[in-house]
Amino acid sequence: MPCPDGGLPDPLAPRCCASKNAGPTSPPTAARDRGAKRRIYQGAGVAEYWIVDLDARLVERWRPGDARPDVVSEELVWEPLPVIAARLDLPTLFVRVLGEA
Repeated sequence: MPCPDGGLPDPLAPRCCASKNAGPTSPPTAARDRGAKRRIYQGAGVAEYWIVDLDARLVERWRPGDARPDVVSEELVWEPLPVIAARLDLPTLFVRVLGEA
């Protein structure tokens, strides 16, 4: 099944979707990200789908078969392979992204 952007999903790659851009979170966008887009990615077997909520400073991590997301606000660990791991310190990342001192 193709991705919403028209490409083919890579089951090992997380998909990130910011629920906030430059302005306030748009309810229609947030609903689409958590609804139709999430179901498309889950149905395609994408290993992880992330929704980044800048206002709440958290990431919703969805995996195939999840009925509810794993809500992460401190350290986000992504392990695409058993020997590869990436660790994101979310509080530090949000401070840098939002330009806060």
